[in-house]
Amino acid sequence: MTAAAEGAENSHQRTLVALVRARGFPQADADDDLLALGLTSLDLLQLGADIEKEFGVPVDLGVLLAAPSIDSLAGILRSGAQDEAAAT
Repeated sequence: MTAAAEGAENSHQRTLVALVRARGFPQADADDDLLALGLTSLDLLQLGADIEKEFGVPVDLGVLLAAPSIDSLAGILRSGAQDEAAAT
């Protein structure tokens, strides 16, 4: 992974951790599983809306359940952003 890609990954992780913490889970860290932290399906839907607002990318509940850790979700967002950039 290049330094720029690693920086983007870390930026996504930090932002996602901040969003989860703002939802009332102050103990959240990048390697945490969202469901294990105690997020409910409603919390996940609200987090999806927060992510769309922050990153401009819609994230549905299925994606949040398929990538339950903050780290894996950051990877999906980063690769999605790369896919969009490559398409233009």
